[in-house]
Amino acid sequence: MPKTRLIIELGYNTREEVENGVWETSVTWVKAKASEQRIYQRRTDQALKDGLPLTKRFQVRGHHITQRGLDYVKVDGVTYKVRSVTVDTSSHYAIIETREQL
Repeated sequence: MPKTRLIIELGYNTREEVENGVWETSVTWVKAKASEQRIYQRRTDQALKDGLPLTKRFQVRGHHITQRGLDYVKVDGVTYKVRSVTVDTSSHYAIIETREQL
């Protein structure tokens, strides 16, 4: 039986000003429960037209997600770049689409 829920790590980019005009970037990881969704062919074709292919799609509770700074998703030890985040306010879920693997 395939697993329906899994633990993913969300990587947020944070920038801090160390000195005047000198910025330091670091990644903060937050764990969240998610369920993997199927990517339909129409969505894959649309993403290829944009030039950024889709690799995975997750549904996560919305209160874990802030769109600003979310750049990476880690699943089973594999890190992916985030392509898009869509927050649905009526159902309190967010859809995260990833692109290439790092």
